[in-house]
Amino acid sequence: MTMSETIKQIQLRVLKLAIKENHSKILGVDFDPKKEMVVDVKDDGDCEVEYKGSKMNYSDYVDELEDRATRKQEGKSMIRNSIGLFGGVNFDKNGQIIKSS
Repeated sequence: MTMSETIKQIQLRVLKLAIKENHSKILGVDFDPKKEMVVDVKDDGDCEVEYKGSKMNYSDYVDELEDRATRKQEGKSMIRNSIGLFGGVNFDKNGQIIKSS
């Protein structure tokens, strides 16, 4: 392994660790003080995000951080009880909601 390759691997490890530990700190403000969101950076650069143990899309994660920043700016609590995810509803041919089992 060349010196350049070794340096790249070290830089990637340092970057991944920095993102994992400080993913929610923006301009010195931690928008996830309860550490409910976990970001894992893969070797290919993709991120996997979990919120309270459930998988979350990266775009939903970014939206949640944006919402928290907005609420803080408005003087409200940054953290809500729910982030409002909704899976949708299915209807039968008569327009009635199909209940999942």
